[in-house]
Amino acid sequence: MREAGAEHRFDVGRGVTLEKTCSIGWAAYPFLPRRPAAVGWQTVVDIADACLCAVEATSRNAWLGVERSEARGGAGENGTWGGTDAGQVIRDQLAAGGLRLSTSIDPETQVVWD
Repeated sequence: MREAGAEHRFDVGRGVTLEKTCSIGWAAYPFLPRRPAAVGWQTVVDIADACLCAVEATSRNAWLGVERSEARGGAGENGTWGGTDAGQVIRDQLAAGGLRLSTSIDPETQVVWD
């Protein structure tokens, strides 16, 4: 999707075209597949938005998302997502191994979460 947008030429009339790119933030839904009601869709949207903000702060024309890590039992099992700063929880859960990060950003680049 990101590449298709970047390759498209937008005709705005009078012989003028624009080239645009986009960044994408995403989060898996349901966030906890074994307990789909544990993390509501609004919270998942907040998580995806925090991922989008991280892409915009780190790079451009990229994608970044998070999903529960099967290896560590995953984030949010104890209800830590509700009413919290999604960016901070993502940072904490990534450090603890509770989330898996997927991104098109160069692996050598430090993701900026604020």
